[in-house]
Amino acid sequence: MFAVEDKRILITGGTQGIGLALATSLAEQGAEVIAVARRPRPELTQFESFSCDQGDEDAVAQLFSSLRKSHGSLDGLVINAGVLPQDGPLLEADSSDFEAAWRINTLGVLHMLKHGAALLRDGAAVVVTATPASQYVFPAYATYGASKSALELLVRHAAVELGARGVRVNAVKPGTILTDMQPDNDAEARMCRHTTCLQRPGRVAEVLGTFQFLLSDASIYVTASTVTVDGGWLGGVTPGLVDALVESNA
Repeated sequence: MFAVEDKRILITGGTQGIGLALATSLAEQGAEVIAVARRPRPELTQFESFSCDQGDEDAVAQLFSSLRKSHGSLDGLVINAGVLPQDGPLLEADSSDFEAAWRINTLGVLHMLKHGAALLRDGAAVVVTATPASQYVFPAYATYGASKSALELLVRHAAVELGARGVRVNAVKPGTILTDMQPDNDAEARMCRHTTCLQRPGRVAEVLGTFQFLLSDASIYVTASTVTVDGGWLGGVTPGLVDALVESNA
């Protein structure tokens, strides 16, 4: 039902974490995957990979110009690349750290939308990776959350502007998903036992289906939307969190 066979899909941040898992999964199902990253990994032979810093608009423009000549149009574009800066309290934030995060997480998405749109065939799908940290205030996540908070608005604007061509633009908002970069023993993952409705962090395989749905023709009438995949972290205060707080203050 969520078929991606023979679809040409470009994924930024496609050589690690969720991006790598998605690229691998789609390639195994017959998609022609193009992975883009600042540091490509040529040892990954399941798909093509290219080097590009999405925070550099000239580099992004050159990437898509080259891909137009070598590959033609795209059926899907996943803008997944992002950086998680060394964060801290907002009132102690270093402006240079904020600018670095903004360059990749916000302007980088704009660059990919702006220059990638011309390669999208009519009826193509765009998926942007957002975050619950743009909606829910996590201590010491001010720079990261702020740099990602514009993405859902960019998604809606792009959906409006590209809708006449049948191009759908949506966002996925993963919560805490266990990867090599997100171990199950760190504070955020342990918090999920109390803060999520499902009482645990997510696994990579549990978020891939949402991306694939939005890339497939099964979501042909879904656009300008954000799908949250966070185990219910944004659902509300859980009984487990209440119990933990009461016990800690007893």
